[in-house]
Amino acid sequence: LCTPAAVGLLAGAAGRLPLAPRIALRDTARNRAAAAPAVSAVLAAVAGCVALGAYLDSADARRTAQHEASLPVGNLAVTGAGDAAVAPAARAALPVRAVVSIREVACGPAAENTVQMCAMVVLPERLRCPQIRLPQPLSRADQRAAARDPRCAGTPYSEILSARDVAGGPAVGPLTGATGADLDRAAAVLAAGGVVLADERYVRSGAVTIEYTRPTGAAGEVTVPAYVLRTASLPTSFIISPGALARLGLTARPSRVVIDTTRPPTQAELDSFRARLGEGASVFVERAPQGGNNPLLVLLGAVAGVIALGAAGIATGLAAADGRRDLATLAAVGASPGVRRLLSLSQAGAIAGLGTALGVVTGLVIAMAVLAALNQTQAVSWPSLPAYPLLVPWASLAVVVLGPLVAMLGAGLLTRSRLPVERRAG
Repeated sequence: LCTPAAVGLLAGAAGRLPLAPRIALRDTARNRAAAAPAVSAVLAAVAGCVALGAYLDSADARRTAQHEASLPVGNLAVTGAGDAAVAPAARAALPVRAVVSIREVACGPAAENTVQMCAMVVLPERLRCPQIRLPQPLSRADQRAAARDPRCAGTPYSEILSARDVAGGPAVGPLTGATGADLDRAAAVLAAGGVVLADERYVRSGAVTIEYTRPTGAAGEVTVPAYVLRTASLPTSFIISPGALARLGLTARPSRVVIDTTRPPTQAELDSFRARLGEGASVFVERAPQGGNNPLLVLLGAVAGVIALGAAGIATGLAAADGRRDLATLAAVGASPGVRRLLSLSQAGAIAGLGTALGVVTGLVIAMAVLAALNQTQAVSWPSLPAYPLLVPWASLAVVVLGPLVAMLGAGLLTRSRLPVERRAG
């Protein structure tokens, strides 16, 4: 509805431009019955591409914020192969910093270990989220109450941390990615028979109380030293030292071999490593969350470009047909043949450029409105998820900006440069 007015405003600002663009903008305004639909078509296509691009970029950033890695990015975990076989194969094929053997708490038979927790720390009662104990799913009133309660911040699906990995100081870096003084302090606490975790809510006066259940059925609790990591995370578990495990009366068994790498390995290096290990070994590689490069954006950008080219071509052709008398006047006063090419180029740029500029603004407004509405909805729900960030989709903008440039280039190259000369008979 506003496009004809936008075309008229643009033509009103043409007085300070050179001859060809000034004529092009005034012709566009004079023939706005044809120009406005063309501009609107470009606007709609570009707005859709930009709006969806902004949403997908925001969703990728949100997904990255939710990602919880089990190992530092680029590190590997190998199961089903002997320790003696993994280390030489890794050093021969991968960019290795260290190779460490990890054991796990033996709560019971290996087949049952995934569902049993025989050593865990529990949040103090005063820090627990009340809504966890209510029947699920929660009512809207309970969700709003939890969203306002700082004890329920984040996604607290559980109030316990379980002990899974049994390791000493040398394994903390490969398992968590901790560095510097943080790594040194964690190693010292494990050497002293303590535990390492990443949530300070469980720690009181530098220690945690571990509740245990032995395979015989005996249960109890033991307080051991604890250190909270600052440069790494252990989202749902903690590392327990062999000394602390012995105090609980529990045992450990081999779990996996973790390979600490200096950089993420290439596919060729991984293939070589797997070939050296042989059959029966399972290799897991921690990778960074992947985002972007969405083929849908490329398709939408191509559609927007085709629409921009078609709309600009039709409008430019109509303007050229209506402007033959102006071209004849230019020829009569001595204008060079290149003026006609420049005039067509300017007419195509006016249509495609105005439609693209309005489409970018419209698409961004649509995206921001949708993302703000989604964030507002999540603000009163629980468990809460990270908000959608408001991002500018630079990749989508780069794609749609090519449309006006290609339209202008095509108009300039395909237009005959010879100016028409009209002669009167008799």
